[in-house]
Amino acid sequence: MRPVCVKCQCEMRCTKTGADIIVMSDGKPYQIWVGDIFGCLGCGVEIVTGWGNKPWKLSHEPNFDDLVNRLESSPSHRVEYVYEKPTPKGGNDAPD
Repeated sequence: MRPVCVKCQCEMRCTKTGADIIVMSDGKPYQIWVGDIFGCLGCGVEIVTGWGNKPWKLSHEPNFDDLVNRLESSPSHRVEYVYEKPTPKGGNDAPD
């Protein structure tokens, strides 16, 4: 896989492997996946790709909320959020 930035017409580079991806549903964490972050060296846009075949953890599983809290508070983890519909970064539906 070689993602390309359409705007800059250049190949994107992997900036983080193994980022924690929290999928949101109705404004609450629903699933945790692991993915890779690729960024454009031209404009700085980033994408999440390289997701596995299934989530790492689901909201109905034991200790899900504790795991979300630990990931969000850990300086060594990069956490990104995926919403059901477009949400401005830092908007009302996004976590602080």
